[in-house]
Amino acid sequence: MGLQSRSIYNNGTTSSSSGGIQPTQNSIILQKKKNLMMSPSSSSSPFGSNKSSTATKNKKRNQLLLFGSILTLGISCFILFQVAHLSVWKFMGMEATVQEPTQPLQETTRSRFAYAFFIGGVPTRNLTTSHDHPSMGYRGLLYNVLVSVHNLRTSGSQADMILMVHMASPYAELPQDEVKMIADLNIQLKYLPPSIPSYTNGFATLALEKFRILEWAQYSRVMYISADIMPQCSLDYLLELAHEGSVGPDSLLRENVVISIADKPMSTSIFILKPNRGHYQQFLRMLQESYPYGNQNFDKEVGWGRKFKGGGDSWTSVKQLALQMATGKTKKRVKPKTQWSFEGADSDAGLLYYWIRFVRKKYSIVIGKQIYTQFGGSRVDILPSINPLLNYSCLPMEEEKQGGRGAQQFADDPDNKLRKIVAPFGVAPYRDFVQWEYHAHAPWHFQKAPHPQLNITSARRYWFSVLRQLDETHKWKLGLYEPQYKRNKRARIANSDDQPEWKEKIGDDQANNWKYSPKPRVSEDSKYPVWSTKLQALQHWSTIQSDDRIKEHKWQPPYIQLPGQEEDPHRQHLFWGDDDYTTMSKQKQLPNNLKPCKCSTPITVDPCSLPDRSFEDWVKTRMGTGFSKHTPACPDAARHDMHVVLPFANLDANTIHDAYCSVQCQDYPSDKVTIYVYQDGGDEKSLLPPICGTNAVLELDPPVKVSEMTSNQQEDEKFEEKAKEWAEQVMNNFDQKLASKRHGSVANVVCLKSREHSGPGGAKYWAFRLVQAKANANDVVVVLDGDDEFYTPKALQIINRKYVEMSAWMTYGSYHGKYSEQTKGIPGKYLEGGETWNPRKENPSWRFGHTRTFKTHLLRRVTRKDFTFKDGSWLIKATDRGFVYRMLEVSGFDRVGYIEQAIYKYKWSASSSTQAQIPKEMRVAQLQHVVDMEPSKRVSLPIHVIIVCWGRVFMLKDQLTWLQHQNLTKNRQIILHLLGNNPDTNPDIHRAVREFKQKQQDGKFEGVIPLQIRIVENKVNWHAFSRFIYTNELRKTEPMDLVVFVDDDQFWFPDFLSALLTYFKPRGMTTWYGKTFPNTDQQTGKADYWTSGILWKYIMRGETELASFTYGGPGGSVFDINLWLFGQQLMRLQRDLQQYYEFDDLWASYIIDAMLGWELRRSPWPVPIDIANCDHPIYNETIFPSLPEKQAARIRQMNADMQVQLRAVATFSDNTTANTKSGMFDDLCTRYYWHVNRPDGKEWRPNKLTVERSNVIGKSPILRPIPAVSEPKRAFVCITGQFERLELKSKIEKFFRSLSRVGYKVDVALVLTGGMSTFTNDAHINQAGRDKSPFYEQFSKAVEAIQQESNITLISPHDKKDGLYERLSVNKVHLQYLIGLYEDQVDKRSFEAQENRAENHPRIYESYQRCLAHAENHIEKVSLKAAKADPSATFNPPTLENYYNVYFRLREDVGFQNSLPNSVVSSLAEPPRNSITVCSCRAWGGLNDRFATVSPDVARIYFTRPYNIFSSQEDMVDNYVNNPESFLLYSYLTAGINVYGIKALKGIVRMYKKDGQAAVYSDDLKREWCPPPSNHTIALLQNYGWDL
Repeated sequence: MGLQSRSIYNNGTTSSSSGGIQPTQNSIILQKKKNLMMSPSSSSSPFGSNKSSTATKNKKRNQLLLFGSILTLGISCFILFQVAHLSVWKFMGMEATVQEPTQPLQETTRSRFAYAFFIGGVPTRNLTTSHDHPSMGYRGLLYNVLVSVHNLRTSGSQADMILMVHMASPYAELPQDEVKMIADLNIQLKYLPPSIPSYTNGFATLALEKFRILEWAQYSRVMYISADIMPQCSLDYLLELAHEGSVGPDSLLRENVVISIADKPMSTSIFILKPNRGHYQQFLRMLQESYPYGNQNFDKEVGWGRKFKGGGDSWTSVKQLALQMATGKTKKRVKPKTQWSFEGADSDAGLLYYWIRFVRKKYSIVIGKQIYTQFGGSRVDILPSINPLLNYSCLPMEEEKQGGRGAQQFADDPDNKLRKIVAPFGVAPYRDFVQWEYHAHAPWHFQKAPHPQLNITSARRYWFSVLRQLDETHKWKLGLYEPQYKRNKRARIANSDDQPEWKEKIGDDQANNWKYSPKPRVSEDSKYPVWSTKLQALQHWSTIQSDDRIKEHKWQPPYIQLPGQEEDPHRQHLFWGDDDYTTMSKQKQLPNNLKPCKCSTPITVDPCSLPDRSFEDWVKTRMGTGFSKHTPACPDAARHDMHVVLPFANLDANTIHDAYCSVQCQDYPSDKVTIYVYQDGGDEKSLLPPICGTNAVLELDPPVKVSEMTSNQQEDEKFEEKAKEWAEQVMNNFDQKLASKRHGSVANVVCLKSREHSGPGGAKYWAFRLVQAKANANDVVVVLDGDDEFYTPKALQIINRKYVEMSAWMTYGSYHGKYSEQTKGIPGKYLEGGETWNPRKENPSWRFGHTRTFKTHLLRRVTRKDFTFKDGSWLIKATDRGFVYRMLEVSGFDRVGYIEQAIYKYKWSASSSTQAQIPKEMRVAQLQHVVDMEPSKRVSLPIHVIIVCWGRVFMLKDQLTWLQHQNLTKNRQIILHLLGNNPDTNPDIHRAVREFKQKQQDGKFEGVIPLQIRIVENKVNWHAFSRFIYTNELRKTEPMDLVVFVDDDQFWFPDFLSALLTYFKPRGMTTWYGKTFPNTDQQTGKADYWTSGILWKYIMRGETELASFTYGGPGGSVFDINLWLFGQQLMRLQRDLQQYYEFDDLWASYIIDAMLGWELRRSPWPVPIDIANCDHPIYNETIFPSLPEKQAARIRQMNADMQVQLRAVATFSDNTTANTKSGMFDDLCTRYYWHVNRPDGKEWRPNKLTVERSNVIGKSPILRPIPAVSEPKRAFVCITGQFERLELKSKIEKFFRSLSRVGYKVDVALVLTGGMSTFTNDAHINQAGRDKSPFYEQFSKAVEAIQQESNITLISPHDKKDGLYERLSVNKVHLQYLIGLYEDQVDKRSFEAQENRAENHPRIYESYQRCLAHAENHIEKVSLKAAKADPSATFNPPTLENYYNVYFRLREDVGFQNSLPNSVVSSLAEPPRNSITVCSCRAWGGLNDRFATVSPDVARIYFTRPYNIFSSQEDMVDNYVNNPESFLLYSYLTAGINVYGIKALKGIVRMYKKDGQAAVYSDDLKREWCPPPSNHTIALLQNYGWDL
């Protein structure tokens, strides 16, 4: 059918979908080119003058050629001179001013051309979203892109095909079925950077994302094709001609090509740009500098910075030419346009036009049959040929002449009128593509696809024929080749190209026969993102794209939903192996007691921890991405293995199930979590099988029975040994065969049941010993009592973050429940060093609440004494205090972390508490016993120092002595690990160590702790990376906070280690040497590893105040041991990146800086001495004067004796190795997106709001039962303002009752001030002042009006005394805010007037906080009432996030002109998560504050953030706020909240009382002040507004 048609394309070959590509004898381009290379026409041009003679042109061309020859000769001489005198010392970047360029290690062949497509605003799809849901409309554009690429490729295009995608949710990805479609056609998928919260209009600014193609300097030309355009065949001929256009003035097309469509001088739907380094940033600056910040509207006279002068300085369009031809006025000159009035002039179309015509000045504009060109300068030429591109057109002529698909490319218009206006018939390149925007119906909106046997007589049918073939070939399951198309003999096939209809044997229920895409709907109740003005939105967008400070301040690290959860999004069968669950489900053999965990959130991971693909595979699809310590890729990726101990006894199944599921539902990688469910005795019926699923339940007997427990201290050591042997034997025998079969999002479970009941003290002791036998030394143990549960799915994340941030040994925290007020942080007197740490005697002594966690190695410090009473029996009271006190003492206050967020829920029960079950005398005695125990001293860990030995072991004898002489050894143990990588030198290592130990025995070193030495002979030489591999194994058994790396060719001052540790901090490394890269090569745009911003000599002299590096050298450094928690990436040099294993320094620096965002700190002094290079004069200036003369002489002698040997094995001496290192550095910057180019000392402030929001505090990790349908939904309405201006009648009649009608119970809070009314708007004073009577004389009357409504409850105080409050008398004005107000109205109000105005606004925002207080007080009363009704019940208390379904805030003086339709009310009452919805009218460049709908998850932020900005004097980063509306918009958007506007709320107006009736302010009656949507805006909304 249509796919069999042959087409001719520009390289002289023909193609057929069935026959492939076949060469022809001559190319059309070569045949036609000479005929078209003529002199420019002398006809008048609407672009300007074209008076220039051929002789002048030739003269200029000759001058240019002569100048070019001289320049080339000069450059050649310069290069020869440099090569002749090249001398490079690559050691540490010293004087390395000239460096041979190196090529990347992996080169790929790329096309010089590319086609770019773009789909934006794509929502995240879930399993419940059907293909015909409005949000899935973007799929139609994706279908069109697939068809377009097929057409381009099958007609011979060799260009790269790239699809840019912008996801509405940060770092979300397309569904896998769509990714497969894209991959099947070999299309490069590139995700755009996530939108930074700002004032920008999402769908308006998305239109500018297409200009990122200006960055693609790897291509000569890029053609952008809108996702609603279908090329009929290869358009490579346009790219080829545009490429030739940069050669000289006689080319047919210039380097940038645009096409006029309809009444626009050029269309942004299809164009060609020449990319170049820096052009995109230049484009952004052009946009920023066009207008200053303010409320200005787009100026149609000036446009983007250029006023048309009239005459020849103007623009025209294909519509103008077509209208002239249609009316027969062929002799009348087209009237030129001199205003920026075309569609999209204030958006992407105007910017593109300004860029090519007034900035680049090298372009061709195709306007119908004419081509206007400019090649620099100011002259614009019109090519003399008519329809010159027809000779190159790729669509066969018969397709157009015979009424084929080329005849209907722009419109379904029987009279062809629209076609002539949009694009002339039979003109190239118009005939070679279809723009569905100008069709009545795009094909993907057809609910029924045409029958496959219909003739292809239109572009639409051709579109379906292509998509059908792709669907069949690649098995996309779109429904286009299903058996339903088997034709019935009696069926009639319609020939109409309208909605196709035919009779099939498929039933009426299959009216939609394929996965079509619905049309986007735009109406008054549609929700739009609120923006200031389009102009401001575009300018602010450009600012945040180019300002690194803003990007860093608002950086949101990427988090991705863990793959494999789509089939079970709530992990409801997570404790069963996949195979077992599937089989048992099909056979209906699931146990009756199976209770799946219904998790409220899926597991998210960072891109560094994806199980199914590498980090670079993920990042290569991301555009505009660069990672550094300011914008790290995976800041939380260093994760501890968590061992959650869940002991219980005598509990019901539901309680232990909730505790268990609160762990399984944690948003923490499941392979990092092991749950130990320990049932302490009980009856024969175990509660564990429903939890453990197919995992075995191990029944065990503790090695010492309860009846055998004694207080004999002499038996303590034997008891501990016995317990340790028992635990190791139990865990070694534990069967974990089913662990590998578990679901990918399920934590491992160890199910243990003791046959004997030991009580709470004994159960914890035995459970801890079992954990100790399984866990590594530096893992984290979390204690969760079986009758409690976690309060949030982020609990383990928060715990882990505390351990990493402060290198903690243990943590305790805050919780919800009884006695939670007793939990407090560590007193400042200890932190300040004023008193000795003694937690047992602290008053109050028990501030260490749930959740209690600790490093596994602390279990080595506790014994049975910490769990037993003085008579040897297990504790039954204070069972946590014994081991907690011991661990607190051993750790020291500086290694104890206090978690302020409540992450634990303590479910106290009056009937089962120790107060009810244990006599008071016993409770007091056991508590006192624990308090009176002998405290332990703070433990200091040994310092582990690692040296890798290979070919320089002849220095080892001296180095051992230098290490023993470190000042640190006077009070700290040093353990030296010597890693032998060379079997030939290992005997020398042993010999040197034996001699050193003999010196130790002979008393050569006095007053120090002897140096311990461990020798490791590596079987495989991993070069310097051996130390990373070894440390990874060492930390599993040794308690460690840090590790020190030194080199085998260094000398260290005696205070080197102590100084190095002084500068050590968690989260990073500290080293004496490093590099920065503030500059890049102007040609390549890349940094050079050998060219550092800080030279080695400046570091040696101390002539820099630099506190941190971008790259750090490990030789003489200390690392945070938590770096090895990130083994998935850190250890890759041992796995898939073995080609780089020699350069552990580069890899570690990249991991620390770019992936984790940690610090590479500088230790300024003393620095190690590299023996091989200490003959450099700088050592005489800096190092040797600080050494004893004898020591300095010894080092100089070693340099003289060993320099040749030392340098022979040095990395910097090997050119091949050096070039490989440069290649690796370049690879990290390009393929791994390491952003090393940043100014030194750049200040950075983390986005605290993002961190706070990511914790999701207060949300239960378990989905709670859905309330019964009969239970009414709840709405909270807060009315704020002044009592004298309070209007209630219309609110009650037209809003509150509407909420009741759609099923909501309404709780109302009045937050009103008493006293006289005040206004900040002079017009309101004048109008309301004429009849200044309040709606209600008495507060009680207002209360009565609300109480009369049966479904409305007033939850705020009912009496005037408490119901009204006094206005705040003291207000601190925010200076930035005040300046913004004044500068915006400098001609209208004085500074003093604006100051008075600014003082009133914080009062308004403070009232928001009172709304929050009323809501929380009411929720607390509800919770207490429920607890009082059933004291023994355990339940989740209601919270601000889950009690109300929706929150509303209204200003006191607004009223409703008409009742809101039920559809609007229902839409408002069910807001999207993370959203605020307001009226889109009367926004004044910001957010209309009269009425707001707030989703429960952000209610707290909504009510508190505006006033917090004022009270804390928060620095407002962006220069935007100039009125209250823009301030509110700033407040919420910078908090990451989506703000939507809805036009249907325009009837909410301000009212005042006049003549006893409610009256509307006159300016509200005159104008609605709603932003009028242009056709261009609607088109953008329909293309990019899918998530709305």
